[in-house]
Amino acid sequence: MEVKAYKYADAREDCVSEWYSKRYRDREVLVLIETKTTQSKSDYQDGKTERISFDNGRTWSAWEKVFDASGEKMKQGEHELNPSFGYGGTVWDPAHSHFVTLTNQYVWIGGYKNVAKKLWKEGDGRYLASHAYITVSGENGEIYKEMIRYQDGDEFDPGDWAKPSYAFRNYALAFDPVIDPESGDLLFAFEAHMRTCCEMLGRDILDYYPYRPDYPHGIIVARGKWDGKRYVFTFGTPIVISDLLSSRGLEEAALAVLSGGRIVVIMRGSNVKMSWEQRLEPGAPGFKWYSYSDDGAKTFTECLPWRFDDGEAVCSSATYSRIFFDSRTKKHYWIGNVTGHKAYGNFPRYPLNIVEIDEKYGTAKKDTLSVIDTRRDGEPETVQLSNFSLFFDRETEKLEVSLSKIGQFTDDLYSEKVFKSEAWRYEITLS
Repeated sequence: MEVKAYKYADAREDCVSEWYSKRYRDREVLVLIETKTTQSKSDYQDGKTERISFDNGRTWSAWEKVFDASGEKMKQGEHELNPSFGYGGTVWDPAHSHFVTLTNQYVWIGGYKNVAKKLWKEGDGRYLASHAYITVSGENGEIYKEMIRYQDGDEFDPGDWAKPSYAFRNYALAFDPVIDPESGDLLFAFEAHMRTCCEMLGRDILDYYPYRPDYPHGIIVARGKWDGKRYVFTFGTPIVISDLLSSRGLEEAALAVLSGGRIVVIMRGSNVKMSWEQRLEPGAPGFKWYSYSDDGAKTFTECLPWRFDDGEAVCSSATYSRIFFDSRTKKHYWIGNVTGHKAYGNFPRYPLNIVEIDEKYGTAKKDTLSVIDTRRDGEPETVQLSNFSLFFDRETEKLEVSLSKIGQFTDDLYSEKVFKSEAWRYEITLS
């Protein structure tokens, strides 16, 4: 495995980070869409622009605005809307000859500052509303778009998107869709409120989170069957964890359908001690957690620490991860932070690693573990190599990882300078 690293964009002096990602517009040709998202505060997008290339990135059009968080349509009274928070991902469905795209929409009830206060100071996650949307597009354009629904509740109303019957129902933050090669079905994982997950399982949320039951999330896996006009969804048994093991529940799931048929979900947990009472004890390890299904995503196992094939648990900070499927070799690769047993909460967020996944069991093949990048000379311990996008170049056949190095120039996480960061890109040649 060979990695080439280079700086893609300089850090901005206004302390706004730039995040770049690419995707192909069409199934086979080399028409690229590049997205640039700007960020000046945690979990908030200031705006988004896009440009297009018809020659695989050699030349580009001018940037065009997708949205601006300061625009009038993004506010209703004190409430704020982000129409496309965190790109959920796009996959080509070969059995039905169309693209499937997942996007997520955030509503900050009472505004961003109110949500931050409720979430981090009071442990109440109900004021952050997230909904996942599926868009199906054919060669001639969009076929249909709809919200992912697993509860009763209203649809999106452009004139009142903060109403409780919409905002507080069908919470979902969805991640990379995949196509099951055996059935041709669509599969993806999404975050849901832990209280809702427990209700679906017939369990008591207070057995899992007795002190802040409206704070954490669990994970639900959706399976969509195409009926000729749209996907009809069923949902597997939710994946849950208690505050004895993870103070912040489960988040940011990465899903794979392995060649042996097992469906594996790898998730972010946290061993940080929150400011409110909870049962997690000091010294609790930080793992990536996983669950799997051997019955086609109908039922999932209880949560377990993800492990290497020699039995060692994958110690990792509470950070994002992704799974990449190499269609040439039929291998799955996990990309994320393997940080050692001293991981605590969200840190350290380096090194950034890649490792091959065992296709039968879903474990990490330890002898393939490689470093994409790590903290460099002069960078503080708090530098973040953890939030990234993936892109496979059809022409060069290289996997590209793009990220912005948050915390690159300061170790003060509460300073606006934490978002002053260079954008980097890594080209990986997979063997």
